[in-house]
Amino acid sequence: MIDENLEKALLWILLLIVGGSIGASIGGIGALIAAPFFDTSMRVGVVGGILVGSSIMMALGLILSPARERLMRDAQMIEAENAFEE
Repeated sequence: MIDENLEKALLWILLLIVGGSIGASIGGIGALIAAPFFDTSMRVGVVGGILVGSSIMMALGLILSPARERLMRDAQMIEAENAFEE
């Protein structure tokens, strides 16, 4: 079984990658819209989008992490109760 800390680290990396991808897409679209006005808009837009997307996904991870831990604890309690009844 995977160590719990390793699982959390992999989850955070996945959230950052997904958030960065979404942010890069949003930033790229924004950069294309702003391209006539700014010379370096594509780089600024993509980097800004990656930062914003990563921040959003990290915030989601912070919100969902306690809920996940509660669910895991509840599942362990139910397993313990079932083992005790047997």
